[in-house]
Amino acid sequence: MKKVESRCRHSEIDLNGWGYELMQKGHLEKALAVFKLNVLLNPSSANVYDSYGEALLNAGDKKDAIRMYQKSIELNPKNEHGKKILQEIKDQ
Repeated sequence: MKKVESRCRHSEIDLNGWGYELMQKGHLEKALAVFKLNVLLNPSSANVYDSYGEALLNAGDKKDAIRMYQKSIELNPKNEHGKKILQEIKDQ
């Protein structure tokens, strides 16, 4: 059973890549769902919050994008990209 489960499980990197691929192809709602799933499956990863924040920002949801970038920075205080984007959002 563990072998079957491990073959079906997607890594954080796989899900992030899939989300970005969907976003690039114009499937923003599907991308948002993938990024949200990645956050749920990998809640200790700063990168997944950063990516979800980017997708939310692309969808025009600044409020939730800010929350995701803040969480990303909380998990990784060295996330300069996240800090820059968060500042840009707040400056608008």
